[in-house]
Parts: sequence; structure tokens; C-alpha cells
Amino acid sequence: MLQISTLHFAFYSEATQLSTQLREVKVTSTEQLKDINLSLPEGAYKLVVVANATRPLLEQIAIGRPLSAVTGYMTLFVDGLSTASGSKLTVSQLNEQGAISVPASAFGASTPQLQVTLEPALARVFVYGEPELPSGVTRGSAPADYLVTGVTRYTAPLRPLGLLRSGVKETAGDGSAAADRYPSSYLYEKWSTAAPTNFGEYLAHYTQDMVLGKTAVVLPRAAFLANEAAFDAARKSQPYYIRETTVPPTAYLVGGVPTVILRFPYIPAGLSLQGDEGWFSFDGLYYAEHELRQIIKTGKADNARLQQAVQEAALTEGSLSAPFESHGISFHHRGYCYYTIPIRHFDDSEAPEKTAHGRYGLVRGNEYRIHLTRILRPGSALPPDLSKDQRPLTEERDLRSVVHVRPVVTRSHEAHL
Repeated sequence: MLQISTLHFAFYSEATQLSTQLREVKVTSTEQLKDINLSLPEGAYKLVVVANATRPLLEQIAIGRPLSAVTGYMTLFVDGLSTASGSKLTVSQLNEQGAISVPASAFGASTPQLQVTLEPALARVFVYGEPELPSGVTRGSAPADYLVTGVTRYTAPLRPLGLLRSGVKETAGDGSAAADRYPSSYLYEKWSTAAPTNFGEYLAHYTQDMVLGKTAVVLPRAAFLANEAAFDAARKSQPYYIRETTVPPTAYLVGGVPTVILRFPYIPAGLSLQGDEGWFSFDGLYYAEHELRQIIKTGKADNARLQQAVQEAALTEGSLSAPFESHGISFHHRGYCYYTIPIRHFDDSEAPEKTAHGRYGLVRGNEYRIHLTRILRPGSALPPDLSKDQRPLTEERDLRSVVHVRPVVTRSHEAHL
């Protein structure tokens, strides 16, 4: 995310705010970055530097384009802010706090007069761990993976300045730590005064059919990683990179924040499965997939209610090629359970109040490491559709208790017959 192969220097006229000079520098070593000498007409400019520029970014900084082309919001996908070549991925980088003023007096000096700090244009999300499972529960053989849904549709190439963790407005050159920043965004501006009533216009959610592979859209699934040692290899793959998505506290709703959808092969205790076959639940009980196949084949089950449910659902063996929920039957194809994890930006020590700004979201130049330590229960058979879920977010916390069993009270009496 920090590697640089090319630099483009876009100089904007102070008077017209239009790009008038554009220079490209090939970078072959970090030593070059210590003193880059460019030749251009002397004058006062605004400067935007783009490292590893993609075609969409080059179009925005081309000669004649306004500065607003990189400060305004537009539709930019991950591949518009990064370049994949074989096993190598380079992420575009831009000024960390907006365009830099270049005074005419900066020209002609024998030493560098400008300091430009760049930041990656994307965030990175890792979900990893070897979660503890309840007694008797096993992890199936199907691979666990995840994706991130609830991501903004509109991105500004240059990060919009927002609030610091303290609540103070971020300003250019304020010396603030990158870890304390929470940018503004199109969503933040639209939803800052009232809770959203329609996510679809501004947030992109994956539909259930997309997640299940029933559409032509190929989703960027990321492998669930075993430990931090796997991060280096994962950093070279696009599925782990996500567009910056920040939201105000009014949008702390189930479908209003960027969320991980985890697919994990959770096999309930007591089930003996063959290979990566699935399982199903009915009336709180768990059964192996081959039991359901037998019921479908014979039309009979020991449980009369289950037999009736299978008949009413009109299930066939072909029905078991994908997960489903029907007539009280929840079928977990290949043993997969789906779970959701809202992505936290500031942690509890930084944003202790549940309505604190910056508690949720994704900020460019940040790497989010979500360590899954345990899974206590089966997830849903089908991936959730969060696109219209306006319920307030709730967070689970441990509740510890002690249970005492009181001694039996002994009562004696005599009987005379």
C-alpha cells in the first residue's frame, strides 16, 4: 500500500483553479523522494501529487481540469484507485490534507521548499483467527471467507477533512496524528442532521443473490486468515482493499455502516458429516444433509412435522445445491453459517460512547484487523440483506454470572398411626 512506482505532480493556477502544468516522475528508489527537481513556469500554484495514478485519476488531473475534480465526490471503484498486475498490487496515493499552496518564492531555491505527505487512497480489512467453538462443535472442511458490504457509492480522490477524535475540526497543516482523523464524506454531509431513510442512493450493499453467486457479478471475496503471519501475502490481493466509507452517528444502523459478512463452516455438536456436506435445522434440532436427502427420496421421516415441512416446501435433491430457508427448515449448504461484523474505526478507549463520531467506518490509509476469537452459536443459513435494515446497531458484550444451587432443605416430622 505504500510502494511508489510513479509520481504525477498536478499544478493548478491560483487564479483559475485549473490544472495548467502536469509532470510525471518515474520512481526507482526511495532516495529519489528526498529531492525531486521539476522545471515549470514560475508562479503561484496549488499542488496535488498522485502516486501510482490510475487512468481514472489521470483523467481528473489532466491539463484544463479543475481542482474540484479531485476534491469532489464521484463513483470510483477499487480498481480505479489501485492497479493489479499479476501478484502485485499498487494502491494510488494522494496528498494527506488537501492541495498544497506553492508560492512563487519557492522557485529557484537550492534546497527543497515543499514537503508533500501522501496517503493511500484505500483502506484494508483483514479478518483472521482460529476461533474457539463450543464443546462438540467442529469446523467444517469448506474454506471460510468474507466480504465487506455497505460501502459508499461516492468517493473523493482527495480525502475530505473532517473531525479529529477530540471533536475538533481537522485543518490542513494542523500536525494532527493520522490515527486521530475521521474524514468527512458524501454520506456524512447528507446524513449529519437526520437518520437516513434510504440507503440505496448512497451505500452499495451486496444482494443475497450476489453473495450466493446467483448473478453475473463476481464478488471480491477475501480468505479468512489463520493468523497475522498471513497478512503479508494478503496485502497483494485486491479483495482486502475497500473504499473509504465514513458515516455520522445518525447512521449507526444495521445497514448504515460498512459491515463484514463472514462465511464460516460451523458444524453443530452431534453431527457426523461426510466431506463438506451441509446440515439443516428444524424445530431447534440439527440434522445432517444426507438425512434430508433420504427424507426427500422416501417421502418419510420419523418426525411427522419435519416430513410435512419437507412436503410443503416441495424440496427435491436439486434444492440442496444452495442454502435455503423454507417452512421452518434452514439448510446450511456445505455447513456454511453467515455472520455480520460492523467495522469499528475508533475503539472503546477512543470513542467510549455508542453515539461518538468515528466509532464505525473505514478510513483510507488504515488497516483494520478484526480478530475473531470465538463463535458461540450457528449463524444464518442465508447471507443477510442489509440494504433496508434500519434497526439501531447493538453490540454484544460479555455478561458474566455465578450460579449457585442452594442446599436441599430437610424437614422432619413424626407420624403416629
